[in-house]
Formats: sequence, C-alpha cells, structure tokens
Amino acid sequence: PPCGRRRGTVLLVEDEDGVRRLSTRALESAGWRVLAAASGEAAMQMLEAEPGPPSVLVSDVVMPGMDGTQVVRAVRARHPGLPVVLVSGYSESAALEGLPEEDLHFLPKPYTLRQLVARVEQLAAEAAR
Repeated sequence: PPCGRRRGTVLLVEDEDGVRRLSTRALESAGWRVLAAASGEAAMQMLEAEPGPPSVLVSDVVMPGMDGTQVVRAVRARHPGLPVVLVSGYSESAALEGLPEEDLHFLPKPYTLRQLVARVEQLAAEAAR
C-alpha cells in the first residue's frame, strides 16, 4: 500500500495455528491490520476490545467450540452487513448452510495466500463503494 498506509482491519478466525500464522503474515504484508483469533470465543473478545468494526471477517467454518456460522451470526449482530469470507475444506453449500447469502463469500481450502488477500481486498473495495 502507498506510504505504508493501513488498509483496514481483518478479523481472522482460524483454529489451525500454521494456517492462521501464514494468513496473518500474508494479509499484514499486503497492508492489513490483522486480529488473529484461534477460536470464535477469542474473536468475540477481540471484537469487544475494538473501537470500530473490522473491514472484513475471515473465518474457518469448522472449529471446536463456536463454529464459523456462529461467529458470523455473532459478529453480524454487532456489525450488520460486514463482508465475510468463510473458508472450508467442505463444499460451499455445506459451509454456507443456514446463513443469509448477502455479503457472504466462500473460499475453498486449500487456498493460496494470494487468493485470500485478493478476496479480502475485493470485498473491502466493494464495501467502501
């Protein structure tokens, strides 16, 4: 990003340490501030400590405790219309089951870090319009 300007904040919820670390590094090197949570519960605590809404939520679907769909509902209850990227090794229909479709995007695992960054940037740009 120009002049090292921050692009916004991504709330990243991923229970796999390696995936979370790599995704965080990729997003940060693209200029994003990342709130990286190992669980849905941790994500909600981080969100409460934040002064404003994140730009984009990226969450794994299948996690112990609070799963991705519960995270999306809880975050959207606070920040309606927040763009969401759900990542999963399962099919899109299984991952998005029971969730409202708007501003919900699916990224199948395994994904490349470039795909993740591009998807986040695309959603943030659309939301800014």
